[in-house]
Amino acid sequence: MRIASKIMAAILAFFAFLQVNDPDPVLWCSLYLLPMAISLWPPRRALILGAGLGYAVLALWWWNFASSGPSCGEMFGKINWPDFFSKETVRESCGLGICAVWLLIFSRRRAAS
Repeated sequence: MRIASKIMAAILAFFAFLQVNDPDPVLWCSLYLLPMAISLWPPRRALILGAGLGYAVLALWWWNFASSGPSCGEMFGKINWPDFFSKETVRESCGLGICAVWLLIFSRRRAAS
C-alpha cells in the first residue's frame, strides 16, 4: 500500500499542478493537495473515511447541481459523450470522484494494515 500511496500522491500532485492556470486555482489545488497529503501522511482511519465520503458527496453535488453541469436527464437519457465531457463541471466532478474513490479505498486498506 505504501507504493500505491506514493503513486497516487504523485498523480494528485500532477492534478494540482494542472489547476495552476485555472480561474480559481486555490480551490482546485487545495482539493487535490488534501488527498495527496493524506496519502503521504495518513491520519486516523475515521478521518480518511470522512474525507472520502465528503469528496463523494461533493463530486455528486458538483455533477448534478452545478450551474453548467449535466442534468439528470442527460445522465439517464441519450448522451453525446464528446459534448458531455466538454463541460468543465463534468470533468471537475470526475476529478473529485477519483479523489473520493482513492480515499475510500485507502481508508479500507488502512484498516486492514
